[in-house]
Parts: sequence; structure tokens; C-alpha cells
Amino acid sequence: MMETQIVIGVPGLWKDRTELIQEVVSKSNYILAGNVMHHKEKEIGFEIDIYEQDPSLREAFFYAGGERFDEELLQELEKHTYTVYVIAKVDDTERLQEVIDVGMELLNAGGLALKVETAGMAYSKEEWQELAENKEIFPMYSHLVTLVGDEEDGYYSCGMPSI
Repeated sequence: MMETQIVIGVPGLWKDRTELIQEVVSKSNYILAGNVMHHKEKEIGFEIDIYEQDPSLREAFFYAGGERFDEELLQELEKHTYTVYVIAKVDDTERLQEVIDVGMELLNAGGLALKVETAGMAYSKEEWQELAENKEIFPMYSHLVTLVGDEEDGYYSCGMPSI
């Protein structure tokens, strides 16, 4: 597998950056230090960017979620205060699983939902939890790219050109 970049975004209702950092430290296996999110025990780290409230986020999740999100979640997304973007370079399935796991850790630390920015796909916390528990390659792959086509004619993917 050639190295490719995946970007995931996790919005939340953290009152300030301090609360965001505290929630990540207390409810996940990661710490935030500057623009890095680092695992507390393993040699796993990710570049991150933290952005303040984005008025177009609700609409972005509505369309990226395939209109699967209920109104209650969309309203929470509209009220989000920060979004943590994880920028990951991926060159094997182990690193792919680490990206899925760090997304779940952010959801457990107060994230509302998750959007794979590089594929234009969004998922609820429950959908991402199901993916995090499933260690098979095709579900991992299909959540991180946009699949176009059908079983009869076959598929091609968008969002991870190097995989």
C-alpha cells in the first residue's frame, strides 16, 4: 500500500480548548500537546488541527451522512464549539486501524459524530463504534472512501487514490 493521507473531523460541544484537552486525557488513551495527539502508552501519534465553530458544519454532515442523521444530532452539530481534525499518513492496514481507533477515542471524549474529510463521508458515533469493533479490511476501507458502482458491475473508490 502506498502512503496516502486521511483527514477525519470530530466536532464536539467542549466549552473551551482546556475542556477539550481534559476530556481527551481523561476519557481516551491519548493526550493533546500542541498540534499533536499522542497515545499515552504506544508510539502512535497524529497531527491535529483544532477549529472553532463552523456555521456550515450541520449542512456538511447532513449531506456527507447520506441524510442518515436525525434532527436531534443535526441540531447538536449546529451548536458544536470545536472540531478536531486528525491528519494521518497511512501506508498499511495497521495504521488504518489506528486512524479508526483515534476517531473512536475522540468520540468517547465528547465528539458528536465523525466525518472522513478526504472521502466526504460522515458517520454517527454508533456507526463508527461498529467499525472500530470490526477488524475486517473491507469495512475499514469502505468507511474511508466513497464507493461508486454496484455488485453486478463492480465498484471503484474515491477519497483514497493511493490505496
